[in-house]
Amino acid sequence: MSDAIRASLNKLHNSIQKLEGAVEAKKNAPPAQKKGNGQPDLFAAPAAPGFNPVNVRMLATRLDKAIDQVENILKEARR
Repeated sequence: MSDAIRASLNKLHNSIQKLEGAVEAKKNAPPAQKKGNGQPDLFAAPAAPGFNPVNVRMLATRLDKAIDQVENILKEARR
């Protein structure tokens, strides 16, 4: 296996692990805190966009396509 393919596979693997960790952290995170009067804190750091089902589906689709591309490259390399 070439070094470029190995590096790409390692990068894909690391990205998947990072994504899985982010999803788990988001699932386990406490809900956003509001000030005592029910208003959000205007001086707090902006919240990251949530993982809504559309974003999850989009990420899953992109990962599936990337995995398919890697599999095709590996099949071609074996020929």
